[in-house]
Amino acid sequence: AEGLSERALSACGDGKASVERFKSVTKKGYSGIYATHKYWGKKPPELCQTILENFSEEGEMIVDPFMGSGVMASLCRKNKRHFKGSDINPAAISIATMFTFPPEVSLVEGVFQKIKVALEEEIRKLYFDDDGNEVTHIIRENDLVKEVWIANGKQIVVGKTREIPYTLLESELNDEFFGKRLFSNSRINVSVNQNIDSLFTKRAQVAISKLLSFACTLDDKEQAIAKYILTSSLGQMSKMVFAIKRRQKPKNQENQKQYEIGSWVIGYWRPKLYFEVNVWRVFEGRSRKLINALKKLNESELSGIDRNKTDSIRFSLSDGFVFMDNFKSKSVDLIVTDPPHNDRIPYLELSEIWNGILQKEPDYNAEWVISNSPDREKTKLEFLKKFDLLFKSSARILKSTGYLILMYNTKDSDFWKMVKEFNEDSKVCLNYVGKFRADYSAGSVVQDNRKGALKHDWCLVFGKSEQINLKFKNLPGWTVEC
Repeated sequence: AEGLSERALSACGDGKASVERFKSVTKKGYSGIYATHKYWGKKPPELCQTILENFSEEGEMIVDPFMGSGVMASLCRKNKRHFKGSDINPAAISIATMFTFPPEVSLVEGVFQKIKVALEEEIRKLYFDDDGNEVTHIIRENDLVKEVWIANGKQIVVGKTREIPYTLLESELNDEFFGKRLFSNSRINVSVNQNIDSLFTKRAQVAISKLLSFACTLDDKEQAIAKYILTSSLGQMSKMVFAIKRRQKPKNQENQKQYEIGSWVIGYWRPKLYFEVNVWRVFEGRSRKLINALKKLNESELSGIDRNKTDSIRFSLSDGFVFMDNFKSKSVDLIVTDPPHNDRIPYLELSEIWNGILQKEPDYNAEWVISNSPDREKTKLEFLKKFDLLFKSSARILKSTGYLILMYNTKDSDFWKMVKEFNEDSKVCLNYVGKFRADYSAGSVVQDNRKGALKHDWCLVFGKSEQINLKFKNLPGWTVEC
């Protein structure tokens, strides 16, 4: 994501010093365990680490009532903090559990091996052409085959441009998953009466159904791993992977690819020119990615930690406001949360395909969000009112020395006006302390690229006391301006 201009940065409170500090922020990109699943709004681990180092001490209680993928939870475990978090999204809980309590490598390898023995040959057969070649990718334009890639040893080469036959057994399709109706929402490219099956070719549906059916035969721990890998694979298995014409023309036109593979971007957009990717190869690749990430985990981070013990880290599948009601007054040292940013990322709607695999149905009525879906009646007025509840609940459960850090990104002037009014409202009992810039660790199409949009979040800091800790001034872009 692009940063602000130097002129804009200079206006943030500390002039040229702010510019240099902002420029010094390292964008590493998601790696390791954090790169094994594409969850919307995932926060950079280096940002979470910075917050813990500057706003908390070992043994303190950190709370996030809208925790998403749980990156902060995993950092709390590594930094010996207690953490309690909640989210209304079952997919988020699944991902947070993997990030925070990663399973043994041998267990994941064992699960993959079971699936490989049972299904590899069966699924790969769906992608064999008439000449006995295994197809890895089919480039389609409005379902018409434009190019076919086949496996040739360790290389991928262009094969004959033609439809690849396969046997479709309707009885093998998982109607419970693929027949699920999506919320109509123009914001994320979902039309009226659109089901999940519209996102996948019939061949992919057959292959995914086989993987899902087998996963459901495993025990609870193995099933959680298999479904995690499958949910992380769905985007690449879908019609949502766009194709682009090669930017450099090949010197030798014969047997050269004319297209390049794109990505699955935010929303359920199905481009006219897209890839159909070999489902087994996607599943195997995601399995290997998870296994390699677990192997690379720093042993010192895991030493002395019981992977099954969750006394210091706890997750709750619940509404964040109900979750906060269960805390005693003045019992929390730090609240760090990243609530939904208006209608920018409709989390539950975007997670419908993942929750379908998990066989979980979230409480959509309780979600805190603005939604463009006419079915949901999630309005801006209702959305803004809940900030009042967040501030009052935070003020009740925070200790006198505690802080609330609100990560946010919006150009909506009503939001900033509301925050300023909260700061001036003596009934809220929280004071605005300052803010610092929350840089993302990787440029992404998930970022809002509309003209004039903010390219990063602000971390807004509130506390019971107006006193500012001197070390806050070392935070990148720290300013007390509202």
